[in-house]
Amino acid sequence: MNNTINHSTKPQRSRILRKLSAVVLSAAMLGTSLVGLSHTALVSAQAASATPSATSVPQASSALPNHIYDGVILHAWNWSFNSIKSNLPAIAAAGYTAVQTSPVQRPKDYSNTSTSQWDWWKVYQPTTLSFSPGGHPWFGSKEEFKAMCDEADKYGIKIIVDVVANHLANNNGGEGNNRNGISSQNDPTYRDDNSCWHLNGSMGIDYGNPRRDGSTSSLTHGFGGWPDLNTGNKKVQNGVLDLLKECIDLGADGFRFDAAKHIELPTDPGGASDFWPTVINGAEQYAASKGREIYCYGEILDDAGTDIKNYTKYMGVTDNRASKDIRKSIVENNIGKAANSWLNHNGVPYSKIVLWAESHDTYANDDYTGESTESSQDQINRAWAIVAARQFPALYYIRPDNPRSQRMGQASGNTAWKNAEVAEVNKFHNAFVGESEYMSSSGSTVLIERGTTGVVLVNISGYGQQFSGKVNKMKDGTYKDQVSGGTFTVSGGVISGTIGNKGIAVVYNAGSYGSVSATPDSTSFTDSITVSLTANNVTNAKYTTSEGASGSFSTGTTITMGGSTAVGGSVTLTLSGTKQDGSSVSAKYTYLKKNPNEVTTIYFDNSSYNWSKVYAYIYNKTDTDDPIPIPPPVPSSKILFTNSLHWGSVYAYFFNSNGTVGNEWPGQTMT
Repeated sequence: MNNTINHSTKPQRSRILRKLSAVVLSAAMLGTSLVGLSHTALVSAQAASATPSATSVPQASSALPNHIYDGVILHAWNWSFNSIKSNLPAIAAAGYTAVQTSPVQRPKDYSNTSTSQWDWWKVYQPTTLSFSPGGHPWFGSKEEFKAMCDEADKYGIKIIVDVVANHLANNNGGEGNNRNGISSQNDPTYRDDNSCWHLNGSMGIDYGNPRRDGSTSSLTHGFGGWPDLNTGNKKVQNGVLDLLKECIDLGADGFRFDAAKHIELPTDPGGASDFWPTVINGAEQYAASKGREIYCYGEILDDAGTDIKNYTKYMGVTDNRASKDIRKSIVENNIGKAANSWLNHNGVPYSKIVLWAESHDTYANDDYTGESTESSQDQINRAWAIVAARQFPALYYIRPDNPRSQRMGQASGNTAWKNAEVAEVNKFHNAFVGESEYMSSSGSTVLIERGTTGVVLVNISGYGQQFSGKVNKMKDGTYKDQVSGGTFTVSGGVISGTIGNKGIAVVYNAGSYGSVSATPDSTSFTDSITVSLTANNVTNAKYTTSEGASGSFSTGTTITMGGSTAVGGSVTLTLSGTKQDGSSVSAKYTYLKKNPNEVTTIYFDNSSYNWSKVYAYIYNKTDTDDPIPIPPPVPSSKILFTNSLHWGSVYAYFFNSNGTVGNEWPGQTMT
């Protein structure tokens, strides 16, 4: 099928955009009368199989979403890989979708194998851009890391690795960005190569002037006494990307980037680099080549010094200001602030904003005198109930029980992360994926409604009470508090019931929620494709394929199919199950079998322009979160796209080097 479009703008570049998981286009720089650009699909090629094979694994009782961004993350701060592995049944039962580890790079003073958690900051001064050689001295070996990931897969839990890519370890004097400041412990591959560093002598960061306008910008070319890596250097970029690939090979499902705000962007007016597209896109493509999906987010504290969308086009970001306001509202007993849905980072998809009640920085900075240290664990849990009841991915930080006596790698004795009021909020979050949110207050109680059949009530004063207050979305009916087991009724827009002694009620009927799903979802493949199946809060889960295979499954079951399907044909996967209330649930996915040697060609008529460089970028209709201001249109041109990928909808979007374009994003439908 050929698609053409007439467009009333004079572009210097044209781009047809595409969804990353479908295919990858190789950009071309051409200047002929008729320009042809070709690409080959990058897909996950699995071993051919005439019939699907299924592998089943144990399933925990909690319902976990397929995607990290739809769930909640447990920060097992400074736990060893074995400690995380042994706690996975409890982590899954408490409703956590993912576990975030500490950095796996070799830390400063790594020869001390029995250091206490008081020295936690040393893992954020790594000496390598690779997995710690010979295994991490405090967290465990590569083999233990892989065993942890393999075990997590059995419960549908994802593993996120904290990554330090902005800087390496300093000498004890903290001399800033010069040769004397670079620790002798650092990997000589980078330590001895001046091109790998920003050697501008900078000592601190001027947060009052967070400009991003060149090599003297303290925000992106200096880091307060830690030697700042030249993240525009290809050796550094490839080192970070290799670390991510190494972790993906071992089973990692995502990455958190420390100090992400201090790494320059391609859009910076000066001192820009392609670090983020090189590293993030490279890691995503590498994971996709193995049939995997990864989630990445970056630490962006306070103001980014740029439009936050310049970061979120690559990854999610933390919103510490919104998180801080929720925590402070509990401490200050400020109901107006507690029920405020305000975000510091607005205008980006929910999946790109990570919230928390506290983080390791708010708790452990400055020798454990951080901004949240004086908050009680119960106060933190009430803040968590507000944060995690919302639609955004959220991070629960496990406080150490005694940082002076607790060794690095030792699991915390603090078990508040699996308290009933925490676990039930997590499960509520998972049950209402995709449902709208509505925040309000009544007296000292915050109400976070999701959809029309669920609400979390948080008495910020922290005590139980008979409660009666207005709801704005919930349907009339009788609902169960999943924390206390008590009953709440909704009638005529008023909800009534008893909030338990922790001050938190999680009100919905859990049995009516359940889902079945497959990862990856509908996509293309060559040879055969392996998908992972998930059954959330359902029994009697079954799968069938259009190739004639069928069977039962649970979360973590994998099936391989497509081996007997002809090139150009498709295989359909149908899933079904029964929810706890007896109702049924189903899902259907279609996978197109592509010729691995197939080439898709784009033609652009360059005869009237004779541009020396022409660019094309393929996209699918779902990538619509990158709006650009639109000026008036100018003279016409034509673009041709051969739709051998069989997309149902193809869009063309035009722009020139000045950023001017002729029609609203996501472009015009091609015919």
